[in-house]
Amino acid sequence: MNFYFLLEMILLYSVGVNAGTIIGNTGIDQDSSMSLQRLTALRALMASQPTALAAYIIPTADAHNSEYIASADARREWITGFTGSAGTAVVTAAQALVWTDGRYYTQFEKEADTKLWTLMKQSLPETLTMEKWLAANLVAGSVVGADPHTMSREEWSPLRTTLKKAKMELIAVPNNLVDEVRIQLKDPPPARPHNEIVPLPVKYTGKTAGKKIEQLRVKLKEKKASALVLTALDEVAYTLNLRGSDIQYNPVFFSYLVITEDSVKLFWGDGELPETVLEHLSSEEAQVEGCPYDSIVAYLNGLAKDLSEGDDGAHSIWLSSDASEAVHRAASGESALKKPLDLISEVSPVALAKMIKNEVELKGFRNCHIKDGIAVVRFFRWLHEQVDSGGTITEIEAADKLLEFRTDEEDFMGPSFETIAGAGENGAIIHYSPSKNGEQKVIKKNDMFLLDSGGQYK
Repeated sequence: MNFYFLLEMILLYSVGVNAGTIIGNTGIDQDSSMSLQRLTALRALMASQPTALAAYIIPTADAHNSEYIASADARREWITGFTGSAGTAVVTAAQALVWTDGRYYTQFEKEADTKLWTLMKQSLPETLTMEKWLAANLVAGSVVGADPHTMSREEWSPLRTTLKKAKMELIAVPNNLVDEVRIQLKDPPPARPHNEIVPLPVKYTGKTAGKKIEQLRVKLKEKKASALVLTALDEVAYTLNLRGSDIQYNPVFFSYLVITEDSVKLFWGDGELPETVLEHLSSEEAQVEGCPYDSIVAYLNGLAKDLSEGDDGAHSIWLSSDASEAVHRAASGESALKKPLDLISEVSPVALAKMIKNEVELKGFRNCHIKDGIAVVRFFRWLHEQVDSGGTITEIEAADKLLEFRTDEEDFMGPSFETIAGAGENGAIIHYSPSKNGEQKVIKKNDMFLLDSGGQYK
């Protein structure tokens, strides 16, 4: 047979980490005048801040340090026009730059207005890091701003240190300036999704939510901490045995979870938990109180104040070092206390617990590999037969057919990322995915065919 395949399958179970590019082109048709309009509006807003900003940092990030983000958080994409899934933008009064890696150099050149935006090829040794560039190109006394919700403490602290050495200051800007510019230009960011939460029964998880919370409270006592704050979306989902769909291809939901010795609070949506979720949690002996998602900072400030007024005054809060700078500040009571609380900022106990799979989870892994393997083998047989018989199959039709075979499998929940199906020269494009718009490439008999795909299963 003269038809060859290169297959890279990525199989995911439950709330495991996905692969591939999630943030696709969101339909932003950004011509030069629009790019300039957006940059000009942002610069005007930077200059009008209580402390004028010499530079503003726009990461590809949400408030949970998620690997993939929802459209509500695609601020760097909106301001630059560059849709790659990794990169950080910096805007000054005179320059606009994007740091990204070698996967996206070609894509950046195609999508961004290169008359306005400069590509910083961070894979190359001669390219200055963002921190070093700021220190070298801004004058002493300059103030750099960023949304503290979009940077983790691990990112914030070294940047602040580098700028301080250069006699510059990094400040937290409470309202995201890109969001404000979008509102000014009558192109507001989409609403943050709060889709349905789906309980995952113990037959798939092997351990109840109540048992997981009980074990986390043991860890809290060992650390002599008063509260554990979970900010990573997969850790919240894992702890409560719940799944969602707020970020495309990821079974998570926007939320925070705070566990103390006598309470568990889930910050989600408007705070009203659906009856199905309450019944699930009750059946797993987990008493959880719902709180509005947007109230997390105010709650943590209040918690810090309450703990500081305790008898011994030696209370601390445990949170992951990957948590945002905003959450770290709130948990320490930085704006509410004369002497902020000490924080235990290190790896989350949930991240460690997830690494050790129980027998039910291991069985689930094996089952999903078998199911997905069956779907992929069926697909390849179908594709061979179609191409060998002279059928006209496009890349899009191939991707759709693979989804159809996967859908036949029990407990299939959907793709784990957008299927990369590249025939011939398209197989050499990093993160390529066929588009329904424009000319459809037909898979020919002598083509190399690249398939990079994955499935989510319960």
